[in-house]
Amino acid sequence: MKKRSAGDWFNLASTVVLVVCALAVTGMVARRELLPPPAPPLVTTFYEDWRELTERGHRMGKESAPVQIVVFSDYQCPYCRSVTPTIEQLLAKYPETVAVTYRHFLLEDIHPQARDAAISVECAAEQGRFATMHRVLFDSVKTLGKTPWENLAAIAGVVDRAAFTQCMKAPRHNDAIAADLTAVVDVGIGAVPALVINGTLVMGAKSFEVVDGLVKQALEGAGDRR
Repeated sequence: MKKRSAGDWFNLASTVVLVVCALAVTGMVARRELLPPPAPPLVTTFYEDWRELTERGHRMGKESAPVQIVVFSDYQCPYCRSVTPTIEQLLAKYPETVAVTYRHFLLEDIHPQARDAAISVECAAEQGRFATMHRVLFDSVKTLGKTPWENLAAIAGVVDRAAFTQCMKAPRHNDAIAADLTAVVDVGIGAVPALVINGTLVMGAKSFEVVDGLVKQALEGAGDRR
Protein backbone atom coordinates (compact mmCIF):
# COMPACT_ATOMS: atom_id res chain seq x y z
CA MET A 1 0.00 0.00 0.00
CA LYS A 2 1.44 3.29 -1.11
CA LYS A 3 2.24 5.72 1.65
CA ARG A 4 0.49 9.12 1.33
CA SER A 5 2.76 12.10 1.00
CA ALA A 6 2.31 15.35 2.92
CA GLY A 7 0.95 16.89 -0.28
CA ASP A 8 -1.68 14.15 -0.58
CA TRP A 9 -2.82 14.73 2.98
CA PHE A 10 -3.01 18.46 2.35
CA ASN A 11 -5.13 17.96 -0.78
CA LEU A 12 -7.43 15.53 1.05
CA ALA A 13 -7.88 17.94 3.94
CA SER A 14 -8.61 20.79 1.51
CA THR A 15 -11.24 18.68 -0.24
CA VAL A 16 -12.94 17.80 3.06
CA VAL A 17 -13.01 21.47 4.08
CA LEU A 18 -14.53 22.47 0.74
CA VAL A 19 -17.20 19.77 1.01
CA VAL A 20 -18.10 20.79 4.56
CA CYS A 21 -18.34 24.46 3.52
CA ALA A 22 -20.50 23.56 0.53
CA LEU A 23 -22.84 21.53 2.73
CA ALA A 24 -23.06 24.36 5.24
CA VAL A 25 -23.92 26.89 2.54
CA THR A 26 -26.48 24.52 1.04
CA GLY A 27 -28.05 24.04 4.45
CA MET A 28 -28.30 27.78 5.04
CA VAL A 29 -29.90 28.32 1.65
CA ALA A 30 -32.36 25.47 2.24
CA ARG A 31 -33.34 26.82 5.65
CA ARG A 32 -33.80 30.29 4.18
CA GLU A 33 -36.04 28.87 1.47
CA LEU A 34 -38.07 26.56 3.71
CA LEU A 35 -38.49 28.64 6.85
CA PRO A 36 -40.86 31.65 6.89
CA PRO A 37 -39.18 35.06 7.06
CA PRO A 38 -38.92 36.56 10.56
CA ALA A 39 -41.89 38.67 11.61
CA PRO A 40 -41.27 42.41 11.47
CA PRO A 41 -40.96 44.13 14.85
CA LEU A 42 -44.24 45.29 16.37
CA VAL A 43 -44.64 49.05 16.04
CA THR A 44 -46.92 50.85 18.52
CA THR A 45 -47.50 54.43 19.62
CA PHE A 46 -49.35 55.85 22.61
CA TYR A 47 -52.34 58.21 22.63
CA GLU A 48 -52.72 60.00 25.95
CA ASP A 49 -56.39 60.96 25.62
CA TRP A 50 -57.54 57.43 24.81
CA ARG A 51 -60.37 57.45 27.36
CA GLU A 52 -62.16 60.08 25.27
CA LEU A 53 -62.25 57.62 22.36
CA THR A 54 -64.54 55.31 24.33
CA GLU A 55 -67.19 58.00 24.82
CA ARG A 56 -68.92 57.30 21.52
CA GLY A 57 -69.26 54.29 19.27
CA HIS A 58 -70.71 50.87 20.04
CA ARG A 59 -69.30 49.00 23.02
CA MET A 60 -69.22 45.24 23.47
CA GLY A 61 -68.40 44.40 27.04
CA LYS A 62 -68.57 46.29 30.30
CA GLU A 63 -68.02 50.02 30.58
CA SER A 64 -66.19 49.31 33.85
CA ALA A 65 -63.72 46.85 32.26
CA PRO A 66 -60.13 47.84 33.10
CA VAL A 67 -59.01 47.30 29.51
CA GLN A 68 -60.84 49.24 26.83
CA ILE A 69 -60.09 48.52 23.17
CA VAL A 70 -61.26 51.00 20.54
CA VAL A 71 -61.36 49.53 17.03
CA PHE A 72 -61.43 51.78 13.98
CA SER A 73 -62.56 49.85 10.93
CA ASP A 74 -64.27 49.87 7.55
CA TYR A 75 -66.92 47.25 6.73
CA GLN A 76 -65.68 46.86 3.16
CA CYS A 77 -62.12 46.20 4.31
CA PRO A 78 -61.13 42.50 4.22
CA TYR A 79 -58.31 43.11 6.71
CA CYS A 80 -60.83 44.56 9.16
CA ARG A 81 -62.90 41.41 8.74
CA SER A 82 -59.85 39.23 9.45
CA VAL A 83 -59.34 40.82 12.87
CA THR A 84 -62.96 40.16 13.92
CA PRO A 85 -62.29 36.59 15.17
CA THR A 86 -59.45 37.98 17.29
CA ILE A 87 -61.82 40.47 18.93
CA GLU A 88 -64.39 37.74 19.54
CA GLN A 89 -61.73 35.52 21.14
CA LEU A 90 -60.62 38.35 23.43
CA LEU A 91 -64.17 39.07 24.59
CA ALA A 92 -64.69 35.38 25.29
CA LYS A 93 -61.37 35.07 27.14
CA TYR A 94 -61.76 38.25 29.20
CA PRO A 95 -65.52 38.75 29.70
CA GLU A 96 -65.07 40.84 32.87
CA THR A 97 -61.91 42.76 32.08
CA VAL A 98 -61.97 43.64 28.37
CA ALA A 99 -64.48 45.74 26.43
CA VAL A 100 -64.38 46.71 22.75
CA THR A 101 -65.80 49.87 21.19
CA TYR A 102 -66.22 50.07 17.43
CA ARG A 103 -65.81 53.32 15.50
CA HIS A 104 -65.68 54.12 11.79
CA PHE A 105 -62.70 54.87 9.55
CA LEU A 106 -64.09 54.92 6.02
CA LEU A 107 -61.71 54.49 3.08
CA GLU A 108 -64.26 55.74 0.58
CA ASP A 109 -61.75 56.26 -2.22
CA ILE A 110 -61.30 52.51 -2.52
CA HIS A 111 -64.41 51.24 -0.71
CA PRO A 112 -67.48 52.82 -2.33
CA GLN A 113 -69.90 50.87 -0.08
CA ALA A 114 -68.18 51.81 3.18
CA ARG A 115 -70.41 54.76 4.04
CA ASP A 116 -73.70 52.98 3.37
CA ALA A 117 -72.43 50.00 5.36
CA ALA A 118 -71.56 52.28 8.28
CA ILE A 119 -74.97 53.94 8.14
CA SER A 120 -76.66 50.55 7.98
CA VAL A 121 -75.00 49.37 11.18
CA GLU A 122 -75.93 52.65 12.89
CA CYS A 123 -79.55 52.18 11.78
CA ALA A 124 -79.55 48.59 13.02
CA ALA A 125 -78.12 49.81 16.33
CA GLU A 126 -81.17 52.04 16.77
CA GLN A 127 -83.14 48.81 17.11
CA GLY A 128 -80.59 47.11 19.37
CA ARG A 129 -79.04 45.03 16.61
CA PHE A 130 -75.56 46.49 16.33
CA ALA A 131 -73.65 43.29 17.17
CA THR A 132 -75.58 41.08 14.76
CA MET A 133 -75.52 43.63 11.91
CA HIS A 134 -71.80 44.14 12.55
CA ARG A 135 -71.26 40.42 12.03
CA VAL A 136 -73.55 40.20 8.98
CA LEU A 137 -71.71 43.06 7.26
CA PHE A 138 -68.32 41.47 7.76
CA ASP A 139 -69.66 38.10 6.62
CA SER A 140 -70.85 39.88 3.45
CA VAL A 141 -67.72 41.99 2.88
CA LYS A 142 -67.20 40.67 -0.67
CA THR A 143 -70.76 41.34 -1.78
CA LEU A 144 -71.61 44.64 -0.11
CA GLY A 145 -73.69 46.78 -2.43
CA LYS A 146 -75.06 43.79 -4.33
CA THR A 147 -77.50 42.66 -1.64
CA PRO A 148 -80.11 45.23 -0.52
CA TRP A 149 -79.29 46.68 2.88
CA GLU A 150 -82.80 45.80 4.05
CA ASN A 151 -82.08 42.13 3.31
CA LEU A 152 -78.92 42.24 5.39
CA ALA A 153 -80.86 43.94 8.17
CA ALA A 154 -83.42 41.13 8.07
CA ILE A 155 -80.62 38.57 8.45
CA ALA A 156 -79.36 40.58 11.43
CA GLY A 157 -82.78 40.41 13.07
CA VAL A 158 -83.84 44.04 12.58
CA VAL A 159 -87.59 43.93 13.20
CA ASP A 160 -88.89 47.28 11.90
CA ARG A 161 -87.47 47.26 8.41
CA ALA A 162 -89.56 50.25 7.32
CA ALA A 163 -87.92 52.33 10.03
CA PHE A 164 -84.55 50.93 8.99
CA THR A 165 -85.16 51.97 5.37
CA GLN A 166 -86.13 55.48 6.44
CA CYS A 167 -83.04 55.66 8.63
CA MET A 168 -80.81 54.69 5.68
CA LYS A 169 -82.20 57.66 3.73
CA ALA A 170 -81.85 60.16 6.59
CA PRO A 171 -78.64 62.14 7.23
CA ARG A 172 -78.70 61.83 11.03
CA HIS A 173 -75.70 59.51 11.36
CA ASN A 174 -73.36 61.55 9.16
CA ASP A 175 -72.20 63.69 12.11
CA ALA A 176 -71.25 60.61 14.14
CA ILE A 177 -69.25 59.20 11.22
CA ALA A 178 -67.55 62.57 10.74
CA ALA A 179 -66.68 62.63 14.46
CA ASP A 180 -65.02 59.23 14.08
CA LEU A 181 -62.96 60.48 11.15
CA THR A 182 -61.87 63.49 13.23
CA ALA A 183 -60.74 61.09 15.95
CA VAL A 184 -58.75 59.15 13.35
CA VAL A 185 -56.79 62.32 12.56
CA ASP A 186 -56.32 63.21 16.22
CA VAL A 187 -54.94 59.77 17.08
CA GLY A 188 -52.73 59.66 13.98
CA ILE A 189 -54.20 56.53 12.46
CA GLY A 190 -53.02 55.80 8.93
CA ALA A 191 -54.40 52.32 8.26
CA VAL A 192 -57.26 50.03 9.15
CA PRO A 193 -57.93 48.07 11.17
CA ALA A 194 -56.49 50.14 14.01
CA LEU A 195 -56.74 49.16 17.67
CA VAL A 196 -56.22 51.48 20.62
CA ILE A 197 -55.70 49.30 23.71
CA ASN A 198 -55.73 51.51 26.82
CA GLY A 199 -53.92 54.09 24.74
CA THR A 200 -51.53 51.81 22.86
CA LEU A 201 -52.15 52.16 19.13
CA VAL A 202 -51.39 49.27 16.80
CA MET A 203 -52.34 49.35 13.14
CA GLY A 204 -52.99 46.48 10.77
CA ALA A 205 -54.54 43.04 11.13
CA LYS A 206 -52.44 41.49 13.89
CA SER A 207 -52.72 37.91 15.10
CA PHE A 208 -54.59 36.93 18.23
CA GLU A 209 -51.28 36.21 19.97
CA VAL A 210 -49.98 39.73 19.29
CA VAL A 211 -53.16 41.49 20.40
CA ASP A 212 -53.53 39.21 23.42
CA GLY A 213 -49.99 40.14 24.44
CA LEU A 214 -50.90 43.83 24.32
CA VAL A 215 -54.05 43.15 26.34
CA LYS A 216 -52.01 41.33 29.00
CA GLN A 217 -49.67 44.32 29.23
CA ALA A 218 -52.68 46.63 29.58
CA LEU A 219 -54.12 44.42 32.31
CA GLU A 220 -50.82 44.52 34.20
CA GLY A 221 -50.73 48.30 33.84
CA ALA A 222 -54.33 48.60 35.03
CA GLY A 223 -53.48 46.44 38.03
CA ASP A 224 -50.51 48.63 38.89
CA ARG A 225 -52.75 51.71 38.96
CA ARG A 226 -55.24 50.15 41.38
